[in-house]
Amino acid sequence: MSSAQEPLRVVDFDRYADHIVTHPKEIEFILRNLWQQRTNLGLFVAQRYVMPTQIVGLADHALFLDLSQNEALNQSVVEKPAVCQGKLDGILTQFAVESLRLAHYQGTRAFQASRPTGILRLQRREYFRVHVPLSHNVVCKVNTAPPGAPPHLVPFRVLDVSNGGVAILIPPASLKVVPGQVFHDSILVIPTVEPIVVSLEVRNVYHVTNRLGQYVERAGCRFINLPPAVEKALQRYIFTVQREMRLHDNRVS
Repeated sequence: MSSAQEPLRVVDFDRYADHIVTHPKEIEFILRNLWQQRTNLGLFVAQRYVMPTQIVGLADHALFLDLSQNEALNQSVVEKPAVCQGKLDGILTQFAVESLRLAHYQGTRAFQASRPTGILRLQRREYFRVHVPLSHNVVCKVNTAPPGAPPHLVPFRVLDVSNGGVAILIPPASLKVVPGQVFHDSILVIPTVEPIVVSLEVRNVYHVTNRLGQYVERAGCRFINLPPAVEKALQRYIFTVQREMRLHDNRVS
């Protein structure tokens, strides 16, 4: 049976949607590494830590997890959705499973669940992410021109920002984006900082409805090879936003 130190909390999948791996081959690679490295995982149900576990096997469309020595604990999570969280190569790794059931794997009792359709991979610096206030008017001018052509910059509102990337709001019929696309020589414009030239890779695209009831897209993008000086400038801006949010919360309370 596995043992693991209890994690603190489940990380919000929606907040870090641009760091969710969805390609089947990438998911297979991560799950296999978790299995082969016998990575300790925390098992959560309804946001509450329940027990330590490990992946003990993989099948075509399923994964198998170690049971607890406490049979009552095992029974308490059967047929319930769960979240598994651990660290793989120093990176927080988290995935959800729709339902756990008791089964056997190679002659040993185990939990069985369908393989996840996405896995969150989150480095420590990504925790320093803030939602951008509307009043700051932060935009990312995405260069949609093909390689070798003159730049064609299309401005999009930035929803949130971290040292690792941004989430941008894409209005209807403005730009077609898909995961894996790369936009070089784009420009990020934020208060108190000179315009920053960045390269962006689209990680995820989600359909959302804005406050006006309009159908829009939210694209999570990561920075490619961001220079250290730019990271420091972004971090200063993030700290400024966090300080403003704390002051606002204090005034409200």
